[in-house]
Amino acid sequence: MDSVQNHLERISLLEEPLWMSNSLSVNTKFLDMSEYRRQFCSESARWFPMQMEGGVSTVASKTSGEVWIYDPLPLIRWFMNTEAWKDIFSCIVIDTSIVPGGRRLPPPDINEDTELAEIEIQAQLQLLTPLVGLRETIFKRACYRLEDGRSWLLVDLPINDSSRCQLPFIRSCLVCPSSNFPGECRRLARLGHYYYFASEARRATLERLVMRAKEMKRRFYSGIASATPRALPIDDDAHECVSFAMDSNYWVAAKSTKFCVQHHKLFESVQSVDCLVGEKLIEIPSDEEENCISLHRHTEHVDKRMVRQTCLDESGGVLVTAQMDSESLDNEDDVSTVITSAFGLSIHSDYDSSILTISYVQPPSSSSQSHWKKEISNEICNIIQDIELQNLV
Repeated sequence: MDSVQNHLERISLLEEPLWMSNSLSVNTKFLDMSEYRRQFCSESARWFPMQMEGGVSTVASKTSGEVWIYDPLPLIRWFMNTEAWKDIFSCIVIDTSIVPGGRRLPPPDINEDTELAEIEIQAQLQLLTPLVGLRETIFKRACYRLEDGRSWLLVDLPINDSSRCQLPFIRSCLVCPSSNFPGECRRLARLGHYYYFASEARRATLERLVMRAKEMKRRFYSGIASATPRALPIDDDAHECVSFAMDSNYWVAAKSTKFCVQHHKLFESVQSVDCLVGEKLIEIPSDEEENCISLHRHTEHVDKRMVRQTCLDESGGVLVTAQMDSESLDNEDDVSTVITSAFGLSIHSDYDSSILTISYVQPPSSSSQSHWKKEISNEICNIIQDIELQNLV
């Protein structure tokens, strides 16, 4: 394991010419395999063979960014706690647990004296589209404190067990101090990735708005997962159909369509797709310009409000809205009883094209299942047609 750690640490800290920029991503660089073999000729055959079985080539990428934290230890604990990891990456991780020998265990205790910790993780992963089946995987995650005492390396590795579904790659995360840490962030209150200036009284209201947005996104993500087939391959005509999931708690409908347009441009055209979102009352901005949580008036019911969250990065975008009563933001009700449904769109970047997924998640309707399926299918198809027309202009 130490050789894996040392090798990943060494190559992660290097830049060009080993890691080369590309036009598709500002923060992501790809490993130049020729340069890699030149610099690490004795190790390259072991870690990155030129050609794998079946003609599959090796590809490696590195994405860097700054996170505003004072101490990396809480971040390491989040990654080593499967529930926290699932919460951070709720759009990807559907279910996860620490499962050695089939038993669920609590996360390891990681403190200032920890040098190494390892866990075995079983996870169910998804893309936000019913066109790609859910993937079950199991892998080993290890965290190491590096020699400088302030940096950490997280590594995900396949497990040497051919009877279980393995992680098909090596994944690592290097957490180290940044020389560009902005001192002014100390003056900001922080909610997740969202920042604002506010009094203590106002902060409580904004915290409730963030929690309602979180519950809204959770329902949207889990709804797409429930409507996604577990088995692969999926029928070639699946993109023409609406996928459904129906039980006693929720009815879900989801449909994906491919657009021959980059995801940033497509995201702009879907901003006005929900006609029920009216005047903006509150906005909590993020450190990313396109991302925010907002509260709006309902265009048809004066006693209703619409919660909206928009997220956009290099991999795609998400826009989710949910309806709630106007007084709900000022009370301490359980968030799961306030946010009972969600409507959302996710955009997955596919080189110069995009995969758009539209999904409705709601409690069972008073109408029959067959009537609801027909009604919601027509609504989804109409939204897709509107977006297609906008992108023809």
